[in-house]
Amino acid sequence: MECIQIPFSQTGQFSELILDYLANDPKLAPFYHYSPDMEGFEKIIQERKFEHTTREILVSSLIDQHKSVKTSGEVSNSIESLRSANTYTVTTGHQLNLFTGPLFFIYKIASAISLARKLKSKFPNYNFVPVYWMATEDHDFAEINHTYLFNNKIEWTPEVTGATGKINTEGIQETIEQLKDILGQSPFAEEAISKIEEAYLKEDNLASATRSLAYALFGNEGLVVIDADQKELKTVFAPYIEDDILNERSHATITIAKEKLEKHYKLPVNPREINFFYLQEGFRERIVKTKNDKFEVLNSDITFTTDALKKEINSNPEHFSPNVVMRPLYQELILPNLAYIGGPSEIAYWFELCNTFIEFGQKLPILLLRDCLLLVDKTSLKKIEKLGLKLEDVFKDKDELIKDYVKSNTSVQLSLSKEVIEIEASFVKIKEKAVAIDANLSKTVDGEKTKALNNLKGLEQKLLRAEKQQHETAINQIEGVKEKLFPNNVPQERKENFLTWYIKNGDDFITNIISKTNPLDKVFKILH
Repeated sequence: MECIQIPFSQTGQFSELILDYLANDPKLAPFYHYSPDMEGFEKIIQERKFEHTTREILVSSLIDQHKSVKTSGEVSNSIESLRSANTYTVTTGHQLNLFTGPLFFIYKIASAISLARKLKSKFPNYNFVPVYWMATEDHDFAEINHTYLFNNKIEWTPEVTGATGKINTEGIQETIEQLKDILGQSPFAEEAISKIEEAYLKEDNLASATRSLAYALFGNEGLVVIDADQKELKTVFAPYIEDDILNERSHATITIAKEKLEKHYKLPVNPREINFFYLQEGFRERIVKTKNDKFEVLNSDITFTTDALKKEINSNPEHFSPNVVMRPLYQELILPNLAYIGGPSEIAYWFELCNTFIEFGQKLPILLLRDCLLLVDKTSLKKIEKLGLKLEDVFKDKDELIKDYVKSNTSVQLSLSKEVIEIEASFVKIKEKAVAIDANLSKTVDGEKTKALNNLKGLEQKLLRAEKQQHETAINQIEGVKEKLFPNNVPQERKENFLTWYIKNGDDFITNIISKTNPLDKVFKILH
């Protein structure tokens, strides 16, 4: 694959906050602790301390999770290496999307693997383990129960409740049959189906299936997949669960950070007084404090006094599930982590957590934007070149792209800007004459000028439409390319599934993506 790199600012797809962070804007400096570069890693390696007892709990939990999991020697070595004080993690996380969901699931994990390699090369005396944190406790199944392949929606619709990680995969065979029909028959298609069937038909829940598929794609890279919905791991988190629920610590600190950030940016997360759910089999509901100082689990008859809540947290910490605000703290408490690799919205909400981490005696990891890629197939590339466009032009709005193409490929001057200037100059003179006769005519002249300019604008649009008809074939090609690369006006990486490319290239697709990713590059990459 060839790679063209362009600044994120030229894509029109990223918020001002993200662009400012990538540009090292000083107004964001108070909201993170380490710079997103090698100097930042050198500093955090020296400062990051992680208790040996917590390492042992982590390794023991991972070994327990992997008892019945088919893994490579690289995965086992990565898990075992976490016992060592000179081993750190670089982490990404995502929901349990059906068949991996959109392409950026692949890009996230590839970014983590690539970063671990780069750090090992830079700091050879340390080990770096790429980690995929499965969001097994999420409960919004409608967000993850589908994927798109060649713009076809493939959906799995069992009736489910509670945490998505525990959803039983029974009955998913019919959905896999849909996938087979769309993929067709080819060696790589059969290979892909084999991996999917191994994951979803042999594992009994969505978390295990997702782990299995992740290892089938990335296991040889030493990736470690973690499910943090486990009692032993939450025992480490228990004191923080109690502190946050009883004292509403995170709500106060996030509110302060949010108010400061909102002077400049729009933010994705609003903190709650209590940022935990009560988790049971088939059940995950918010905990709220009542007026009589008790704690109630919404949509249930479960209530706790303060003492009863403390007892439940210490006896059964696995019953308490953090929301998006507290999950990052949980991650940093149980992993010897140096960096979190996330999408634009994820990075944005981490900034709101800076003071919360300090409040709990912690520091944020290095925050890195995942690699963002656009894959351009040969057919689309040929059309783009034939049209005389640059690859980066495809980020333009479709109508703007067509308009620019028509204007640059016509011998007729379609713009009437010169005539607009002449008319405006004429009306200045007309107005001078009119006012000299009667001052009340000023508004009349202004009205006539507006009519004339509007008529001219309408005429310009008619000229453009007429010229477009002369370029109908080219315009259809532009529309086709835009739809392929931005299906339904959505960035390709946020919609299409990786299988679109895997069935053409097999595991080489994954290898190539890893080779092209590096979240330290801080550029958007177009691969063709």
